[in-house]
Amino acid sequence: MLYVCERGRVILMGATKKYQKRIWDFELMESHVVTAYSEEELEAQVKQQREHWEAEKQRRKADNLTACEEKRIEDLRRFLLRSYEKDKPAIQEVKEGKKLYPPFAFGKEEPVPETYLKMYKVPRYWSLPERLFPGLTERRRERHELAMEHYGRDFEAFVVEKEQAWEAYVKQKEAFERGEGEAIVNVVNEVLSALEAPENFIQEYDTTLDIQNQTAKILLRVPDMQELKWYQGYVYVADQKRIVPVPFRPEAHKELYEELLCQVVLLVAHRIFLYVMSPHVNVLQVRGYVRSIDPATGRPVDTYVIMLDITRDVLATINLELVQPRACVRRLDGIFGENTGQVMSKAMILNRASIALTPTGMSGLSPEKPLINLATIDWREFEHLVGELFRKIFRGHGVTISVTQASRDGGVDIVVKDPDPLRGGKFVVQVKRYTNMVPIETVRALYGTMLKEKATKGFLVATSRFSDNSRDFVRDLPITLIDGPALLAYFKQYGYENVVLDRL
Repeated sequence: MLYVCERGRVILMGATKKYQKRIWDFELMESHVVTAYSEEELEAQVKQQREHWEAEKQRRKADNLTACEEKRIEDLRRFLLRSYEKDKPAIQEVKEGKKLYPPFAFGKEEPVPETYLKMYKVPRYWSLPERLFPGLTERRRERHELAMEHYGRDFEAFVVEKEQAWEAYVKQKEAFERGEGEAIVNVVNEVLSALEAPENFIQEYDTTLDIQNQTAKILLRVPDMQELKWYQGYVYVADQKRIVPVPFRPEAHKELYEELLCQVVLLVAHRIFLYVMSPHVNVLQVRGYVRSIDPATGRPVDTYVIMLDITRDVLATINLELVQPRACVRRLDGIFGENTGQVMSKAMILNRASIALTPTGMSGLSPEKPLINLATIDWREFEHLVGELFRKIFRGHGVTISVTQASRDGGVDIVVKDPDPLRGGKFVVQVKRYTNMVPIETVRALYGTMLKEKATKGFLVATSRFSDNSRDFVRDLPITLIDGPALLAYFKQYGYENVVLDRL
């Protein structure tokens, strides 16, 4: 008698697998015949096959989730384009000389009888049952009368409210055409409320108007980058028997966040200039901020993450169908990104010195505005102003500039990244507001920061002067010292005519 070993079991040669079972998976639309030498082996193989099917279903589910996430990301990237395509009929009307105004919209739906018939559970008319049981007819009529009475009251109230809303709409339009500030602000807010931003991206908005300077200031609260969960896709992990998301790399996540920021800001500018056809709104200052809790105080703080100033004429030269949002905002001297802002209160952002725009759309402080004294403005505002100046200095070279989170800890205030392979690299900037001479220790600290940050060049900007020892120290080092008079000269050179340095 001949025996063989199969999978650790000794069986008789020529023996047949007498246990057999067909199993189905209706979700996968598959069947499988399981055969075994024993009942225990049969159950084990059935279990193994079902586990295989379950893993396959989970993998397919992960693939479906990945496809949905890819579509979601693609929709986010094309958000501005889709919105612009919807506006093409309105854009054509503007080209034909028509002045647009937000259409009348009444938020409530008109009552319909069917809703009240269902509410009062009014049965349909059945001739035979009502002939057999006359009481059914009376009961149906009573419920029908109650339903129609309720419908009539609500419909009359709806008509009255709609007429009142229409009268308010007409009055506001007339006030808007007369150039009344409150009416203009209301129209701007209506445009913002109708904006269909993805991912609930515009959480709050606030508008102020400077009629004298034809400037509208728009403050948008947006979600923090960490609040938005975006994934490359999903995979099924067999060992853990669960589907797990595959997150974006931090750089890719930040890039997508910035792209969405820029799309929203450009769309806000486009919609406002499209529907707010007022001579009092020719300049927009759009500010986006995120709200978080300061761990030191436990109080909410608003951190600025994007800033764009643009005129109506400049936006008219931009083709939003073909534009790349991040490149466009950067070309307009906009500032955006996770670490480009300072911690500011709402009032500080809204009450910033007004910014006028040059014909190219680049920002600069208008000479008609009140003087800005570098010696007395808030230190965070001072750092931001220097950041704007550096953006103008390095404009046109593909340079990216970010203003770091406000810390006052002696670290880096501004980071400049120049992609040029010959002259470029990473530059760090420290901004100091001193009344006395800048000590050499401050210059040495900057050099240490450069080594730590692996920077190729450093700038130390101060409102006072540098000592001879400081200038001797940097003689053979890639450090540029910009004292108060030189800083003021730079501001004048780049159009900031109302910036002064007056130590009281």
